Amino acid sequence: MQTRSDIEIWLVDLEKSAEALEKLEGDARRLAADEYGRINAINDLRERRHRLAAYTALRVVLERIAGPGVRGLPYVHRPGEKPRLDLGGAEFSLSHVDGLALIGVSSALPLGVDLERMRPVKMAARRLVEISAIGAGLSDRPLPALGTERTFLQAWVRLEAFAKARGRGLAQTLADVGVRGRERRLFSPADLEIRARRLSHDAGITVHDVKLSPTLHGAVGAPRAVRPTRARAFPTDHAGILRVLANKPG
Repeated sequence: MQTRSDIEIWLVDLEKSAEALEKLEGDARRLAADEYGRINAINDLRERRHRLAAYTALRVVLERIAGPGVRGLPYVHRPGEKPRLDLGGAEFSLSHVDGLALIGVSSALPLGVDLERMRPVKMAARRLVEISAIGAGLSDRPLPALGTERTFLQAWVRLEAFAKARGRGLAQTLADVGVRGRERRLFSPADLEIRARRLSHDAGITVHDVKLSPTLHGAVGAPRAVRPTRARAFPTDHAGILRVLANKPG
């Protein structure tokens, strides 16, 4: 039986919220020095602005659950793992595509999120089916006909979200299923789905689709016993963002 969790999912319109988030960061610095370094290394002005908005929005929702002590705290980056904070009380995951970001946060539960826009997929037909079958096995919710671009993209965000929540990385996850590395073999779609389902069970992580617009694909990976809440729209105005900070979870 699934139970509600303290996992929060936020969808951020980076263009509409950029001005308010820039003001917020100007009022009180929340980003770490290395984040500014990554932002300033981006040549495209629009992308630089969106990246600042995404990083600041993440800091806002982290501060919401963990307090102002997260301000300026650098993230810890380890090979094959998602970034972490060196303090308890905050788990998070961030994914961004052109103009949008999906953020997942929790006080204690491991999680991973991923986001994709509907787009053409240039990939061998067999690989499309392989990824789709793996994605089908990582969730309790079935996917439609394997091999289509729409099914592939939903399967892909499931795979990414699972890898982030598990903390082992995408390459290792594909190797563990058996479609990458020295142990790679040619499995049928049915076998791949079974192998992915077994991996999900052993990890104690399952993936839930995030309901967004028809042109967006989102997913969140979380412990099997919990059911994340629906995605919330992140405020686009300064006052709305301050209300998010003021209204603590729980």
